[in-house]
Amino acid sequence: VMPASGGDAEPLTLPTWRPSGLVFSPDGSSIAVLAQGHDRAGFDGGNQVWEINVDGGEPTALVGVGDWGSVAYRPDGVVYAAGVADLDARPTNTNLYRLDGGQPEMLAPALDRDIVMPVGGPQWVGDGACRVMAEDRGRQIVVHIADDGSHHEVPSDQPYVTGISVSADGSMTIATVTSPTNPGELVRLAAE
Repeated sequence: VMPASGGDAEPLTLPTWRPSGLVFSPDGSSIAVLAQGHDRAGFDGGNQVWEINVDGGEPTALVGVGDWGSVAYRPDGVVYAAGVADLDARPTNTNLYRLDGGQPEMLAPALDRDIVMPVGGPQWVGDGACRVMAEDRGRQIVVHIADDGSHHEVPSDQPYVTGISVSADGSMTIATVTSPTNPGELVRLAAE
């Protein structure tokens, strides 16, 4: 951590942790970060999601060793992560997990598709629901996941969505899309 006015940086993890994917909590008091802070770091490729108070103190592991690719906070402070919770499970999909104390809770396990995080993490649409992208039979689609894990595809005639952003009230989704004949376009997806 380094003060905005400059000065000496204060380390919050050991250099051997290889931290990445950090994000501030909504209240700014802590950060969530992906890091190899476990006992077998260097022997396996696994990482964990950690929460660290920006004023210092001991980091807290929010989840066991897995293959975690991204972490985000919901506006109310609940931590979500995308990844694979069990390094030994094969075949498997990248899923979205809620890390709200205890074991990670996989959302939408019936989706059975690899989740792809938009830049900035899940796009929150209210009531704990979010939108993410998912790989689906050669396409990349937008999926709406409710807080209870129920999910549905957001209707679109676009074959490959490469990024999304959702309006603050959740009423509109803007996407970047591509196809074999069009290298990229910005579109508004139809309202549900």
